[in-house]
Amino acid sequence: MKTPCGIIIYSNPDMKDSDGDGLTDGQEMGPFKTFTITIFGITILFEGFFPTSFPDEKDSDGDGIFDNEDSRPLYADLSNLTIFQSDRPEGYDENGNVANDMTTNDYTGDEMTDISWMFNFQLLESYFPGILFDEFETMSTSLFSTGEMEDVVLNMIDHFEDGTGTEYSNQTLTKKASEHETTKDYVEFVKNALVDELKKNGGNLAALQFDKNTKETNEFYQYIQDNASYPTFSTWDDRIGGLTITVNDTWGNTISVKDFSVENNHFKGVMHVRLYDHFGLDQPDVEKVYVNLAGFRSWFVLQHYDEYDGKYKPFVTIMEMDIPFEGDLSE
Repeated sequence: MKTPCGIIIYSNPDMKDSDGDGLTDGQEMGPFKTFTITIFGITILFEGFFPTSFPDEKDSDGDGIFDNEDSRPLYADLSNLTIFQSDRPEGYDENGNVANDMTTNDYTGDEMTDISWMFNFQLLESYFPGILFDEFETMSTSLFSTGEMEDVVLNMIDHFEDGTGTEYSNQTLTKKASEHETTKDYVEFVKNALVDELKKNGGNLAALQFDKNTKETNEFYQYIQDNASYPTFSTWDDRIGGLTITVNDTWGNTISVKDFSVENNHFKGVMHVRLYDHFGLDQPDVEKVYVNLAGFRSWFVLQHYDEYDGKYKPFVTIMEMDIPFEGDLSE
């Protein structure tokens, strides 16, 4: 049997239910229809079956629900799915190498003084790392954070000093980041793009699944990548308020959908946004302006000086938020 577009669907003529899913082949193949279309004066005849599911597949859409139990057997009804992943994953660059601001134990004293002679001060102090941490903390709280964000940055410095390198999250930081205009703009853009795409494709969430091997041909992914601006926290208020020193430019983000459902042409779900950045420095961070600040030089020495043997480790900072969405397929 074939569909009007020429797709051949196989069934066993000796069996009423070829795939044994509880639906007869006739039920799954749907009605046989004939119709014509005239294009540029040429009339084209189409004829074939309009299947509601495939008689040779128990689970036509591959979503784990048998056709006889699936309200939409030709659409994969997945409730949880990753739909977007930035080119730069957590802790790594786009080529899969450890990000420069996540490295440790990779500079000698001479290499640091090549960046600036002022590193001589911190190298002398390096015999007493507590002094370097004092300079780091004093700078962070006196110049680059206020209010409850002072507690956040001190907590992050403590985590850096602990040296576990495990990912970090903080409710206050997440709240500040989620309320930022650049975050709200990014989240709203992606949510609208998601809703529009689901309206167009009949609520087929599976069609939006992110796959790094096919992202170049993934129109939804490319639309976000080409048109959306990631959250960034670099205004004057961000600099003195604490968001710049704790996060600054987000390194990337992962977006997934959970609790997705479609019923009576209405879909709804929750868009889960995972923003991430690195609490660490690379060489450009301590060149030009910031090299003049003892706190930044101390931070760089604590992280990168080979005499410390990687004792103090940078880490990935995570900010997560859930955004409900819904729409009607008939729109």
